[in-house]
Amino acid sequence: SQKLAEGAIEVFYRLRQVAGIEKKPATRELLHWIRALSTDPQFDVKHLKAKAPLPLLGLLFKKSDDLSRAQRVSLSGF
Repeated sequence: SQKLAEGAIEVFYRLRQVAGIEKKPATRELLHWIRALSTDPQFDVKHLKAKAPLPLLGLLFKKSDDLSRAQRVSLSGF
């Protein structure tokens, strides 16, 4: 949906700005993430704005240190 794409893109660009991320996610990872989110029947776009773990972040980050950093930042609500 349009709302999902807009919300995911907004979060994606905020995640790319996180200090200390060594390998920033690229467009390919964004597309995979949006596709995965859209197939999850329990996912709601509101989950992207909540101070909660962002779903399926492992699709965006290849390095475990980057993933851990992004998860910590997402919990703080950016």
